[in-house]
Amino acid sequence: MTSYSHSNEPLILIVEDEAGLLALLSRAFRKAGREARGVSSGAEALEFLRENQVGLMVLDLGLPDITGQELIEALREQGRQIPFIVMSGMNDVRLTVKMMREGALDFVLKDSNFLELVVPVVQRVLEGLEVRRKFDETEVRFRQISETINDVFWLMGPDHSQYLYVNPAFEKIWGTPANALLEDRELWSNAIVAEDRSKYLQATEELWSGEREDYNVIYRIRDAGGQLRWINDRGYARRDQSGQLIRFIGVATDVSDQKALEGQVLEATENERIRIGQDIHDDLCQRLAALKLKCSLIQASVSGSPEKQKELLAEASSDLQQATTLARGIAKGLSPVSLEAEGLMHALGELAEVTASRFGISCRFDCPDPVSVPNSTVATHLFRIAQELVNNAAKHAGPKEIQIGLHEHEGGIQLEVSNDGMPFQKSESSRRGMGLHFIQFRADSIGAGLSFIPGEIPEGGTRVLCTLANL
Repeated sequence: MTSYSHSNEPLILIVEDEAGLLALLSRAFRKAGREARGVSSGAEALEFLRENQVGLMVLDLGLPDITGQELIEALREQGRQIPFIVMSGMNDVRLTVKMMREGALDFVLKDSNFLELVVPVVQRVLEGLEVRRKFDETEVRFRQISETINDVFWLMGPDHSQYLYVNPAFEKIWGTPANALLEDRELWSNAIVAEDRSKYLQATEELWSGEREDYNVIYRIRDAGGQLRWINDRGYARRDQSGQLIRFIGVATDVSDQKALEGQVLEATENERIRIGQDIHDDLCQRLAALKLKCSLIQASVSGSPEKQKELLAEASSDLQQATTLARGIAKGLSPVSLEAEGLMHALGELAEVTASRFGISCRFDCPDPVSVPNSTVATHLFRIAQELVNNAAKHAGPKEIQIGLHEHEGGIQLEVSNDGMPFQKSESSRRGMGLHFIQFRADSIGAGLSFIPGEIPEGGTRVLCTLANL
């Protein structure tokens, strides 16, 4: 197939049986900078279209051999879809509606203003076709990219009532066909485990309402096969140049392998800390204690010696006692939870006592019934979470009282740290360093949910719940 157009401009085919009007139209389109060719019958139009690429057909409905409508039907039977506008000397509303239903992009009446109107109409139609062509090319490229990536890509309209598009990766991760999500948007959130669902719903509601322009949350889902997966979900509001909301878009990535690796690294790090703490306690502390005992024996055995020697030995004994105490404290910090199933309770009780003594505030540990945590790694992470929360509250919230709670909760356990100081603000996490990030990191590593809840007292306060569903 060839084309008469020698530029990038689309070729206009004029199908008009009146020779004078055909010449006038050809001249008017060329004057407007458009390439145009003309034929005077339906048969000539079909022959021309078989050999040439045409961007737009300007079609007279009253041809000598066939009607304009019959020409369109013949093209449709050949599987050809040529953009067209129609022109007619009859001002017939029914005919206009009929041709519009056949696919006409516009209708121009052949009256006294015809030549003045037809060129602007054709210009507008061609500009619209060019916009549509570029949009179609962009959509093709978009689908080629989105349908081959492993991340889930989604689109929502400004009313966020349903998903407009989701790529095939959704089925790979959620285990549910992507088309099903387009029909039922709740399939996404229903797969999120109960402990994590609230933070996803809060983030999305704040995005829908305009309270935020984006979100980035990590949560767990159970896919259709029951497998637990970690998802890093990012959502964004997209606006036009005037600030008008046009759509919501987002990307969800399966980070299960990354989370598993993080857990292994964290466990290895914690095991190394425990080993160092045990070495200090079992070896160094014992050696210091033995040395202190020897100094005491030497001090007792020195009789009749100058008082200066006794004084030096007393100082050495005191220094060794302090070093032993310090070494035991370091060892305890490195390995705070004993290997017994109830070691977490004892460690949290000691944390409350140390906090009260160190900061001069009331700090209580509440555990009315024994809570057993047989997994020492889980117990250590829970203790570190409590330790960081307590220290953060004591240093930044200015509380009068901190309470640490440990309870059984729906087949699992729940750790609670509350204080009556200044309430926790969302924006504070970035200013308080990495502490709160490590809290979330530890909670994620053991599959626990973390919730920050404003206190119920008039002055403020904060409750933090760390919930572990299954031990």
